[in-house]
Amino acid sequence: MVETVVQDGDPADSITAYAIKQGVDLIAMATHGRHGLDRLLFGSVTEAVLRHTVVPLLLHHIVPGEISPVAVSPELVSTK
Repeated sequence: MVETVVQDGDPADSITAYAIKQGVDLIAMATHGRHGLDRLLFGSVTEAVLRHTVVPLLLHHIVPGEISPVAVSPELVSTK
């Protein structure tokens, strides 16, 4: 079952705490794969979750300019 939840607070802390509290089997997240100064300035929620969770984590790398079937709802993608 896939569930969407909205919470307040630090994103990485919220994701990690929720996953442990609810006993989830897997956390799936997208990553932009930032490096260097971009990563330092913008931080990385995915990296923080990866470093603090004991729950298995599935990462999907997002490539700028490409449509990802994982990141886009099917109804938003034209098949024409």
